[in-house]
Amino acid sequence: MPIADVPPQTPQLRDSRQTSSLDALPILQAGHIPPVVVSHAFVCKANVCAFWPIVSDTDRINRLSGMTRIRLEPISNQSAARYRVHTWIGGFPMSYEELPGQWIANEWYAVRRHMLTGPLHALEMRFQLTPTSDGGTLVQYQLIIEPKLRVLVPVARFNGMLRLRRFERELRRLDSALADAQPLSWTSRKHAPDEAVLTRAAGALITCLPEAHRPIGEQLIGLVRDGADFDVTRIRPFALADTCGLDRTAALSVCLHAVMTGLLELSWELICPSCRAASTRSASLSEVPAEGHCQLCDLGFGIDLDRAVEVTFRPAPGVRSVDEGPYCIGGPARTPHVVAQAIVSVGAVVSIPVPDGPARYRRTVNIAARLQGTAKSGEIVLPRDLADQALTAEWLTGAQITETFQAELKGVSAPIGCARLRLIPAPAKAVVSR
Repeated sequence: MPIADVPPQTPQLRDSRQTSSLDALPILQAGHIPPVVVSHAFVCKANVCAFWPIVSDTDRINRLSGMTRIRLEPISNQSAARYRVHTWIGGFPMSYEELPGQWIANEWYAVRRHMLTGPLHALEMRFQLTPTSDGGTLVQYQLIIEPKLRVLVPVARFNGMLRLRRFERELRRLDSALADAQPLSWTSRKHAPDEAVLTRAAGALITCLPEAHRPIGEQLIGLVRDGADFDVTRIRPFALADTCGLDRTAALSVCLHAVMTGLLELSWELICPSCRAASTRSASLSEVPAEGHCQLCDLGFGIDLDRAVEVTFRPAPGVRSVDEGPYCIGGPARTPHVVAQAIVSVGAVVSIPVPDGPARYRRTVNIAARLQGTAKSGEIVLPRDLADQALTAEWLTGAQITETFQAELKGVSAPIGCARLRLIPAPAKAVVSR
């Protein structure tokens, strides 16, 4: 069933140039060959809220679909894309720019990639979750593939359907686990550990732990031995404790002991205050930079050890190799605090429905837009480092800095240095007529 068949109560994304919900988002076309649209739908037993964290985990979904690891190249241009991505798809080397994903939590998600190399112009993925009358979920997937050559149309259609069928098999298996109240176990690549090294490190860990902490140590050893690469590449003690119903402090203590016995390796990660994702990873605290920068948010931030730095763990290299990825740039599962996200193009207006559940919500746009909100008529407010750039002066001919000040923005730990510019009208020219 195509996504276009979704009932009309689907939340709306409204654009000043068009009215659209996910079921009516325009199928854009970059080339002369009509896009290949592959749709598939199936019903799951789990309700929408239980199933959303599964289907919105884009890193795992991309691994399941057979995609290869991606290499990210930061870019800064006029598009919404923040990275140029290099990977292999269907045996072809490809580079593309991926626009930020758009979604409404528990309802739908869509992401589009503009291909720079390879046999495709563009690739777009969409899915929607719709509650069924018996408390289950109608899952609808759609792939929109734009090949450069007409001869590739049947290949694109076959590969697209193959990918969606693979999704269905895995998601049905996870749905059964949810229905039976069993732990979720993703089918994912797992590197086998070096049993001799693992046994030695595990024995040393259990020996040095107090009796009360040994059950936690056993769970950690089991995770390192049997966990998928995705689950062990970034072990967060507090999250592990919450998932397993353990004491947080005890879980952290066990992980630190595991570092000393050679089971785990410790890392220091800088956490973006906006998207809350890790922007950099350092092997020691001395390597943590004085300032952080999140490429996805285009946001620089000061270092606050209590709020911006997180300790994570992974298996020691001698114990086990892991495929750290990445397999995606971002998505709902990486930013679970973001309940809705939309791209607002120039001149467009987007409305997003207010969530039904009671909570504290806020809307966020980029810093430049937030600063500009403090400007008065005839003024421009910019971050000071941007105002001082030669290119800015070239673009804003006739503008003069009238004030510099510090602005404190919610979600940004350090004050932002700002400059207020006023546009000076050009002097009138005398015109002599014959």
